Amino acid sequence: DVPSIAALGSICGLGLVLAASRRSAGIPVEIEEDPFQVSTADEVSLGQIEARPGNVLVAVRHPDSLAHVVAAMKIAGDRDIVAVTVRLVDDDGAAGATSTRSERYLFSQVVALTERYATPIRLLIVPAHNVFDGAIAVALKLQSSEVYVGESSTLSAGDQARLLGEAWERAEKSAEKKLRLVIYHHSGRTDAFHLGAHPPELSPGDLDLI
Repeated sequence: DVPSIAALGSICGLGLVLAASRRSAGIPVEIEEDPFQVSTADEVSLGQIEARPGNVLVAVRHPDSLAHVVAAMKIAGDRDIVAVTVRLVDDDGAAGATSTRSERYLFSQVVALTERYATPIRLLIVPAHNVFDGAIAVALKLQSSEVYVGESSTLSAGDQARLLGEAWERAEKSAEKKLRLVIYHHSGRTDAFHLGAHPPELSPGDLDLI
């Protein structure tokens, strides 16, 4: 009859409202991700991030500019890959113990690429006074064989190579240490430079199409 149907509808509606309110009460407003471990350049070691010597280091900074990460994954072979982002700090600035929201988002985009291409990548945040010194310091500590960087929107490839070369010259290293720098362009072209070659000036290497 009509009254019974109306009563049943009211009971079902009340049940749905209570269930919905219970579910919404159980979900926090914001879910904080587990922080990434932050290490200073002096503390970075092969054992800390389980990277073998000869690894490929990929410097990441912008979540919408990660094509060079894919390029590094394609050429790495059986070498380990480490993605590093440099956190800029002042002389007296503290690095902080946890990752920032923007760093977590950046790494989430990197992780999405690793899942798509089924290639594991170690993640690292390194505080430094500038991105060039930070990248070179990590490459030396991890005994990397190559460093991949994306094309800059404000610097030419030559300027990028020059600044990384100057950071290389400032860094403490053995005389026989060498490093291959690869700058990945938006067009898909890569410019390769060899750091530590003799004479010590930065010299352009091969040009590859990927």
